[in-house]
Amino acid sequence: MQVVAYALARCGQANPQGRGDLPPAWLGVPNWHQAYNVFYEALGDGRTAATFRNSLKNARDAFDAHVASGRVGWVDKKAGGKPYRQDQMVGRVLALWGARPEEELRDAVLAILEDGVQFELPEEHGARTEGGQRVYLVRKYERDSRLRREAINHHGNKCMACTFSFDQSYGPVHSRGYIEVHHCIPLAKKGVRQTDPKTDLIVLCANCHRMVHRSRDVCLSLDELKAKLGTASRASAAP
Repeated sequence: MQVVAYALARCGQANPQGRGDLPPAWLGVPNWHQAYNVFYEALGDGRTAATFRNSLKNARDAFDAHVASGRVGWVDKKAGGKPYRQDQMVGRVLALWGARPEEELRDAVLAILEDGVQFELPEEHGARTEGGQRVYLVRKYERDSRLRREAINHHGNKCMACTFSFDQSYGPVHSRGYIEVHHCIPLAKKGVRQTDPKTDLIVLCANCHRMVHRSRDVCLSLDELKAKLGTASRASAAP
């Protein structure tokens, strides 16, 4: 949630009517209430919608004093209006994202919504340890669950790249028709738009879906992914 909160604080846009600011244009929503709702399915974690909106707003407020948002944010009036001492999480987010361009921050947030891209905040002292606590944002968010169902109804639930079937491998009782749905053009590239589940979405197994996004800067097409599968098959068959 903290990376999202920082993006909302930093990337908000001026209100032409002069009454407060507006959410980032790339979210495609007219007000903050709806902006918070965009992230509810991905980050709600069992909270009510109202509680989640309040939590995300508070998290955003924590960053307002550290960015040029036009809002005051959390400041210490007794210390002349200076920002409160950065808590550990705010400091780590600012250290990781503060110097990056807004376009990169936008793409990261849209990737959280789209394909569950994982972002890890660095440890405070950089210790190379295991078993401790780290913060991850790992969620998969379908902008419209109806589109996902329509894509599966149209394409079926076999991977369109390698033909793997969860039903056949794990049984229909356990897998219940499971398959992952992939946007052929990542939402992070064009933002909010209309989606045709027959042409804009494909179904992939988890392995192929990961390989499509293996490079952060390149999203493979279905044909490109099939070509790589063919190359790998020929290589494994060679003596």
